[in-house]
Amino acid sequence: VEAAEAKEQELKDAIAGKNGVINPADKTALDAIKAEVDSLKGTAQGLVDALPNSESVKQTELQDRLDALNTSVPSVNDTDSDGVVDSADISAAADLLADAKLAIKAAEQERADAIVDGKVTQAEVDALKAKIDAAQTKLDAAETAINALPASSAKDALVTDVNSEQARLDRIDLISNQAAFDA
Repeated sequence: VEAAEAKEQELKDAIAGKNGVINPADKTALDAIKAEVDSLKGTAQGLVDALPNSESVKQTELQDRLDALNTSVPSVNDTDSDGVVDSADISAAADLLADAKLAIKAAEQERADAIVDGKVTQAEVDALKAKIDAAQTKLDAAETAINALPASSAKDALVTDVNSEQARLDRIDLISNQAAFDA
């Protein structure tokens, strides 16, 4: 029982040392320690069960200690082994996409403001181009972060969203009709 308890403590320490971030290699190593705990627990269980009836108090105490052993191992939550929990990666990518959406909206508004009076100055065209370029830069950053995510339904949704936003940005055209320019 003591050997199983010591191995269980090794497992707990190993899990604690991962600070909540478990990648596939960590999971394999933790599962190996768990297998050792389970094996020692099985051996100890056989010995406890073999105790004579005259040792029922000791048998109960040892059984309680065996029952208290916890050999659960956390699931992988860092599938790409980058040291960051995958949900944090997804959240960061979603935040970048939200920033890109705001930049696209600003570009759309810049274009609407430029054409509202029917006259467009070169300064308005330059400002629109700057907004479109800024939005593209933000969208590219979001797309890079999204593409780096491990496969998941959340990633699929973000990929669909980034493609939709790229189409939205592509529809914002620069004003190039010379007749629209203010003299």
